[in-house]
Amino acid sequence: MRTSKKIPAYRDGYVSFVQPLSSNISSFGAPKNTRSEGDTKKVVMMAYDRMHIRQRDLEWAYTNDKTLSLKIRCPYHPSVSVNMQAIIEDMLYDVYQVDPDANNNQMFIYLQENRKL
Repeated sequence: MRTSKKIPAYRDGYVSFVQPLSSNISSFGAPKNTRSEGDTKKVVMMAYDRMHIRQRDLEWAYTNDKTLSLKIRCPYHPSVSVNMQAIIEDMLYDVYQVDPDANNNQMFIYLQENRKL
């Protein structure tokens, strides 16, 4: 008898993974902070689930001088990396950890709140 693998449902909303535009540079060559969605290039948009933040997740973030604002789970996409930002609703987050789960074709993403857009 063949067993089927349960497909996870992502019900909490949609997240856009973006990169700052390379043209968004100050007159002296430093990158400007992202102020709106117009300052970014959208890479991928996908559904997500909010995950519970474990104590060891908080401790890991603290030891790496980060603040864990949100932990999400979404389908695996190879272009999502730590040098990106995420937009959920009207909030911009910095992606500082991407933890792929190859067995279930999904990934866990650790986000630090940056600013309201």
